[in-house]
Amino acid sequence: MDLGKNAGSIIGNAIVESDRQSLWKWGVLSIQIGLGALFIYAGVTKLLDPLRFEASILGYQIIPLWLVGPIRTVMPWIEIILGLSLVMGWRPQLTSGALATLLIIFTILVVFAIANGWIVDCGCFGSPHPADGWKVVQNGVMLGITILFNRYPQLVRPYQEWKLWLVRDKKP
Repeated sequence: MDLGKNAGSIIGNAIVESDRQSLWKWGVLSIQIGLGALFIYAGVTKLLDPLRFEASILGYQIIPLWLVGPIRTVMPWIEIILGLSLVMGWRPQLTSGALATLLIIFTILVVFAIANGWIVDCGCFGSPHPADGWKVVQNGVMLGITILFNRYPQLVRPYQEWKLWLVRDKKP
């Protein structure tokens, strides 16, 4: 089953999308852009408050001290670049695979903190967010989406394509 193909009914020379197909197309695109924007936002908040992010990293107590500085410096840019890549639909399997890897690492860290009874800031979005069971659920949902995008890369639409949808689907 090819989830990414548009299958409309043909009327004359025009292809007419059903409401369901249009809803599917825009729903998946909203998830793609929303998840990408979430990673962009997470990266920007870390750039704006690197000391808070560093404190979050240190709270997990398993990252070697010599790695804290490089993680504090590089991780925000990785999140921003991967978020932009997802929004733009660039190399969907590579992008979603890298995002899935990050989410797995983040989730392992949160589970490790929970298992040890540590109360730590997850380091997600600048302001304090506890590393708790709810964070595991949130990461699990995002991980599921990235795995779906990795398995079905045709679901991820490139910017050039969805930009045309915006113009074409506007009602006069």
